[in-house]
Amino acid sequence: MSWQRYNTINLKEKYLYKFIQKNHLFQFLETKKIWFSRADKFGDKLECVLVNELLQEKPDYRKIIERKEKYLISCWHLANNESLALWDTYVDEKSKRRIAAIRFERRYLVEVMNDSVYSNDGFYYTRTFRHGAIKYKNLLSIRPSTFDDLLVKYPAFRKEKAFEYENEYRFVIGLTRKYEADGFLYRLLEPPEIRFDILINPLLDVTEYRSIKEEIIDKGYGKYLKDSTLNRWLHPEAW
Repeated sequence: MSWQRYNTINLKEKYLYKFIQKNHLFQFLETKKIWFSRADKFGDKLECVLVNELLQEKPDYRKIIERKEKYLISCWHLANNESLALWDTYVDEKSKRRIAAIRFERRYLVEVMNDSVYSNDGFYYTRTFRHGAIKYKNLLSIRPSTFDDLLVKYPAFRKEKAFEYENEYRFVIGLTRKYEADGFLYRLLEPPEIRFDILINPLLDVTEYRSIKEEIIDKGYGKYLKDSTLNRWLHPEAW
């Protein structure tokens, strides 16, 4: 079984970015595992909601949650260059700041995901694997006349238009029953070595920027480092 392409639109964007916290960066570097979150753990309440449920005055929320519990999703930013909007350092806890991004060529990551399917047989029931770009629709002012425009084949690939700046690309594991854990770490095969880049957040102050860079190098991952294209404007002293 392999990953099926959901969206057949000709995508011009070359890269997939995942903007991550420090602990998640080193977890990936040490294990080569990518986190798939159960859909009900996302903050978006409209996640995986069907169009007919959007039209209902009192939708069956229990049914919606049960649907979300059957989807495991890995979210990426699809672009040719990293986005300033996605480098969000303004969070309540310093440990939750996105200090780096891992970047794959889109076609290459799809290929590696495909090759890794059978090394991740942690599910003992039927599952489907799909990937593709999100379709952004205005879900908050839905009317019967706009019903057809909102239809997508799989609800996990539709989001509210307000999130359009994310330009999200997803890998989705669909299950026939609830996945009991909050998510799943999907292990990438190393054939013999996975190709990816690490970009350090250019919005960090120069001391922290250099500290993170030195830590990555000291742990033997310096070969993956690439300078952010935003550095010459935001952190020229770090070059």
